Amino acid sequence: MNKKRIIMVVLALTLVLGMTATAFAVTTVNDLSEAQKNELYALQEERFKLDQQMIDKYLELGLITEDQAKVMKERMTDRVERMRDSGFVPGIGGGFGGKGNGFGGGYGGGRMNGNCINGVPVI
Repeated sequence: MNKKRIIMVVLALTLVLGMTATAFAVTTVNDLSEAQKNELYALQEERFKLDQQMIDKYLELGLITEDQAKVMKERMTDRVERMRDSGFVPGIGGGFGGKGNGFGGGYGGGRMNGNCINGVPVI
């Protein structure tokens, strides 16, 4: 009789945990409307322009060379174009290059660990 109670409790807990996971389901990129995706792309474009201004400022302050600025801008432009072409919607957080903090979490060293030129993060 004791085994039956244990089995019933385990089954009940499993059921409750399964329902809880469903209740906290997160909206995915596929659930977004085209208008919502376009809004995210517009914000990404603003961020892209600000990142280019940062590179220009690094160059102006002598933190990077002309060649370094050119490479950084090319990489950034390629990344944004690939995201747009593949239908990827920009997210928040560190993503796969993050430090494990914030919404993106992720794996690896992040921008500040190995992807720097003279201490300036490669964007």
